[in-house]
Amino acid sequence: MARPGGSLTLFWSTERTAALNISPDVGDVVPATDEITLTVPPDVAAGVSNEPLIRSGDRWKFNDRGIDFGTVWREHGFNDSNWAEGPSELGFGDGDEATELQNGQPSFYFRKTFLMTGVNPTAQLELRVKADDGVAVFVNGNEVARNNLLPGPVGFGTFALSPSNEANPWVTFTLPVRPFFVDGENTIAISVHNVNFASSDISFDCELKPINNEPSVTYIFTATNPTGTATAGITVGIENRPGEDTDNDGLPDDWELKHFGNLDQSGTDDSDNDGTNNFGEFDGGRNPALPDSGPAITSLTRTENNLVISIPPVFDYAVGIEYSQDFSPGSWIELGNFFDGGTESVFIDPDSTRVGRREGYYRAFRRPTIR
Repeated sequence: MARPGGSLTLFWSTERTAALNISPDVGDVVPATDEITLTVPPDVAAGVSNEPLIRSGDRWKFNDRGIDFGTVWREHGFNDSNWAEGPSELGFGDGDEATELQNGQPSFYFRKTFLMTGVNPTAQLELRVKADDGVAVFVNGNEVARNNLLPGPVGFGTFALSPSNEANPWVTFTLPVRPFFVDGENTIAISVHNVNFASSDISFDCELKPINNEPSVTYIFTATNPTGTATAGITVGIENRPGEDTDNDGLPDDWELKHFGNLDQSGTDDSDNDGTNNFGEFDGGRNPALPDSGPAITSLTRTENNLVISIPPVFDYAVGIEYSQDFSPGSWIELGNFFDGGTESVFIDPDSTRVGRREGYYRAFRRPTIR
């Protein structure tokens, strides 16, 4: 298979009088015994995406108020604007939740709308769900997976069959893209079910990513000679390997294709003219095409008395952390700076008052001072 930006060289042998036409067009008609190199079109390579669609730590709409919404809450068009929202992990009773839920009910509702582009309709998606105890998963209103629940209708009052595996509550499902997902906006709705009213905890987290996502380009060859015309096709596949660096510039190909659409940038270029070169943007988890883009928070881990916040490693700029209780303008307060932690940069919020609140927001921002 050709890699993004790579090529495939073909050789053939027919009568010298034959000529070859190739579609999509790769140039002039060539003699039959020549060779030709087919280069994967940059726009096709750029359209391949193996980026996760949902990550652990993403924000979810949720309802933990003990209300039975029937089945309408599973639909893409359901109005969840008055539902609470918070990052995963969501739950109670284990002490590691980023968002704490109230207990005392048989099941809990979670919803998330996300954008899906660059995924081949013939590909598959890997869905991982952390569910303590039982779980049912719906995409755009259709059930696609369940675990630890009886067959048949599942509703608000449905209890799980048994307690989940506390040592490893994650379950993995492989889903086809079609007919459940569409190009554009999709809504995933998940219900997590306790084993009984006396259950001491509940946990929910979720990840969704493409697998076997390898779009291709089919070239049609038409060979013509005095005895007639013959047509054949060859498919050049595109294998997008995360982390691969085919142009040896120190930047992963998939990262360059995602942000630039080509492999023409180098690590020392400053594509957005913000004072940080592409090496720094990649290492800091920032968007190299967006000036002054802040680093992404990759995880929030609650301990008994504090909250550990992580971002990708920071090398060239100081990064600050701010907190807001309600996300309103003017409510952000600065807490301090990240410090380098080797493979990641971490900040520990020791304020138990903030850490213990039901809802709160953290954000990272890049400081203008170069270290």
